[in-house]
Amino acid sequence: MNPLARVLARWSAGKAAGDDASPRPDALPEGTMLGTVQLQRPVARGATSVLYGGIDLTSQAPVAVKVLCPSGTPEQAAEARARFLRDAETASRLVHPHIVRVFGGGQVRGVAFMVMEWLAGSDLTRWTRPGRLLPDAVVLAIAADLADALAHAHRQGIVHRDVKPANAVFDPAAQRVVLTDLGLASQPDVEASRSGVMLGSPQYMAPELLAGRNADPRSDLYALGVLLFELLAGRPPFEAATMGALLRAVATDLPPRLQDLRGGMPGADALDELIAPLLAKDPDERPADARAWANQARLQRLWLIAPPAT
Repeated sequence: MNPLARVLARWSAGKAAGDDASPRPDALPEGTMLGTVQLQRPVARGATSVLYGGIDLTSQAPVAVKVLCPSGTPEQAAEARARFLRDAETASRLVHPHIVRVFGGGQVRGVAFMVMEWLAGSDLTRWTRPGRLLPDAVVLAIAADLADALAHAHRQGIVHRDVKPANAVFDPAAQRVVLTDLGLASQPDVEASRSGVMLGSPQYMAPELLAGRNADPRSDLYALGVLLFELLAGRPPFEAATMGALLRAVATDLPPRLQDLRGGMPGADALDELIAPLLAKDPDERPADARAWANQARLQRLWLIAPPAT
């Protein structure tokens, strides 16, 4: 266990002795010390958390610190903090070049947080807009690396549950993509699923999840298919003006074909064949193994780079 992880383990025992103030987790001032980590300014804000930059003063290494901002009753907030810390512990067991490294999590003065590696680059939403799309070969490399990351998590019995462009960071200079925000990642029989709470982003949720079934590796692969489609087409496969119409489309409609959206561009039909199994309505028709699909994506990428001579 590295020194930072040991410090975080001690913090997870609970409230710091002699410090009764409860700071606002969404407004921690620059310079706040969390053990050996000194916080910098917030770099991103989500619905339930804030991501701060930070420096681990023992190594002078930059880190990212995700701080939970729970809402609801005190009991609901306490449950959210407990789930957040469990997820931090789960994520810290995943060591893979395409999964963000989580060093640990803790709670001090009622603030729950996790410390992660600092990532260069931007999340993939930057490259999902027409006019900013990445080359097809780069997109296939990204999708294959994310599939490998999911395969690693699935072998550990972990389902991500919220695969989407906003939860993957791509560094063009290093040509590295990293799966992030395993805040919903958990064992497939997570309590929230049993209670009927919808966790995740509906646009990326597999049809069976909308019907109330538990998440499993095949639902992660469906979400990967939506992400891949969006990177290639500049739009998700299903769009609608209302949430109800969107859910109906996800449950019943067939996705449009890339070869139609892209005006018959050469190679689009092969890309359609690669994506179609991921977006199958029936989870039993999706790939059984994410790594095997990743190998198919890499073969298709090679064909794009150097098509066979005719």
